[in-house]
Parts: sequence; C-alpha cells; structure tokens
Amino acid sequence: MGGDQRPKRGYTTHANSTCHCDKCGKLFQRSYNLKAHMDTHDPHREQPHACHYPGCKRRFVRRTDLIRHERSVHLRERHFSCPLCHSAFARKDTLRRYVSTWNPAWGFGLAC
Repeated sequence: MGGDQRPKRGYTTHANSTCHCDKCGKLFQRSYNLKAHMDTHDPHREQPHACHYPGCKRRFVRRTDLIRHERSVHLRERHFSCPLCHSAFARKDTLRRYVSTWNPAWGFGLAC
C-alpha cells in the first residue's frame, strides 16, 4: 500500500456492530465512537465554527463539518454520481443510501 493510501473503511452493520445509539439508532463497532457520537445529541454543546455565507446561521462543533456544509450547500459541489441515473450527490454516504433504494445490495461496496 502506498504512503498516501489508506485501507478502505468498512461499514458498520447490525452483524458487526457492538454498540448502538439509544437516541437515533446509529450503529458503532467501538464504544469510544458511540461516546463521541452521543455528544452530537447535546443541545448545549459549544459550536464555535460559524458559516460566514450571507443569511446562513449554521454553526458546527467541528471545522470539518463547516467545510463540508459550505462545499455541499453553498458551493453545491457534487462529486459522487449514481451509476444508473447519474444523479449527483455531495457525499458518498448520501449516494450509497440513494443507490441502495434501487437495490439494497448495492448500498455497500459501491465502487464510486
């Protein structure tokens, strides 16, 4: 594996999950990921990263979430396309969810 390549991340399913969120049902393989996720349900947590686009009042805990928001909402970047109908999506997980509506088996292991 090259120096800049990471192994492909597996997807958490009911079969390989050990933890789940009682509030939203999201699945996790590790308890520390569940613990970090639980913070997302805290309405009082600090959100220091504000979107600076005019009229947008969104704020985020993580800078990476702000950048993703700006790219997908304000810049309308769409880098992931459905292999069947060519609908474009900003995020790979959104494409995977969309494609799995055509055939649930296609949602995982999507090559795009």
